[in-house]
Amino acid sequence: DDFFDLGGHSLLATQVIARARKRLPEVGARPVSVMDLFTSRTVRELAALADLDESERGPRHLLHRLTRAAPADARVLSYVCIPYGGGSAVVYQPVADELPPGHDLWSVAIPGHDMGVTEEHLPFDELAVKIAAEILARVEGPIALYGHCAVGSALTVAVGRLLEAADREVEALYIGAQFPFARPRGRILGLLSRVSALDPLLNDRVYFTWLRSMG
Repeated sequence: DDFFDLGGHSLLATQVIARARKRLPEVGARPVSVMDLFTSRTVRELAALADLDESERGPRHLLHRLTRAAPADARVLSYVCIPYGGGSAVVYQPVADELPPGHDLWSVAIPGHDMGVTEEHLPFDELAVKIAAEILARVEGPIALYGHCAVGSALTVAVGRLLEAADREVEALYIGAQFPFARPRGRILGLLSRVSALDPLLNDRVYFTWLRSMG
């Protein structure tokens, strides 16, 4: 049975993988990641994946489709979503679950953020190039880009520019939860905040802005 059809969700998936990381090596199996559970959703599929060597699994992708693939003739739009800094690709699963037929959602797994996988972080420019290359190679039809918070928004803009340079049309580009840094409004404190870093003197608006940026 499908893990998610049985009521599984991203938090429970993280708990499952945390336990699997301890048990799989005991039986000689390879570790699996959270994103592996999202693509291999049954016990049979996940067990088969754990039995494969790294060389047999093929390259680890940055893009993961969180929706069931729509037929090419029925595809309306594909969304490529980049999470906030430190965020996992699974954060967009609730969005994927609500999309109507014909809409695909691909989420970006930024290296170094997936439980169960040991990966090196990539420089910003290199990461943007790799994301754009995967989009060109794997995502067909009309696309829209979305980035969340500072890191996700910056990456999304960079990827959008690379796609345009490659003559791949982007239907829309959205950024969310990216607010200007809050500063005091008072005449004196406002002046001081412009000439020096006075974080201890910032009022509660900075925390309110931060909480809103987290959704």
